[in-house]
Amino acid sequence: MLWSFMTVIGALTFQGARQALRWLLAFLALSVVFGVLDTGLSRSAPPVRPQIAATFFVMNIGGVLTVIYLLMRYFVRQREEAQERSERLLLNVLPKPIADRLKRDPSAIADRYAEVTVLFADIVDFTKFSAGIPPQELVALLNEVFSEFDQVGERHGLEKIKTIGDAYVIVGGMPVPRQDHAEAVAEMALEMPDALARACAGRAIMSLQLRIGIHTGSVIAGVIGRTKFIYDLWGDTVNTASRMESHGLPGSIQVSHETYARLREGYEFHDRGLVPIKSKGEMATYLLVGRKASVTASRESPSISSMA
Repeated sequence: MLWSFMTVIGALTFQGARQALRWLLAFLALSVVFGVLDTGLSRSAPPVRPQIAATFFVMNIGGVLTVIYLLMRYFVRQREEAQERSERLLLNVLPKPIADRLKRDPSAIADRYAEVTVLFADIVDFTKFSAGIPPQELVALLNEVFSEFDQVGERHGLEKIKTIGDAYVIVGGMPVPRQDHAEAVAEMALEMPDALARACAGRAIMSLQLRIGIHTGSVIAGVIGRTKFIYDLWGDTVNTASRMESHGLPGSIQVSHETYARLREGYEFHDRGLVPIKSKGEMATYLLVGRKASVTASRESPSISSMA
């Protein structure tokens, strides 16, 4: 009877609750039948030596419990792996702090951040370029490009928001606030052309360029949707960053005056002057060229304490 109960446990582990219920009912029915038969047979059964009875008792109890343990261990491991896959999938959609909050409280998540830096990047003439290559190759290329961008963003502690076609949106300073968000985004922007070149290396395609726009300001961030939810940004800062990109120059990094004010001590800029921006009027914009020589030297040369 103990060993036959393994069918119930096995069905529950591998086939699900509905199949296990059928096996359980069959087990209970047979238990009643053999319980009645055992009562009649035990009166005429020959005596069993105590050593043999003890041996079979230990084998039955120990063997059954061992099998039950192994089956439950398999079940627990499968559940843990499923939870890990779900966690990884959730973290691919939401930042970890936001995912943790959503698991604790499924109500609406909305936060205001007083100052962040938003970057928009777009591949120049990508629509024209995409018309001349097969769909599979196009998707593979975009996957490679955005994967390179993701690695650069992770290295600088930035939060990727989304991709829109061939556009890439990332932000610094949220969901965990940081003081150097503008510097981190500037470093990301300066490395993105090289990341694009790495993604295109070895492919028989024309040389691609990026157009990048950056703006610093306040945003509202939150999770919208219930099935295919996303973590998104809203506010004038997002619109301005998008305008910095769309009104920029191919192969350039255009920033607003707000971002320029945060970075001018450590980075070189080219002043474009007043540029007509859609829905904004004329705005002072600057092209980020690179780090200042003193900043580059301090980053590359080891400090005395580190050498010691």
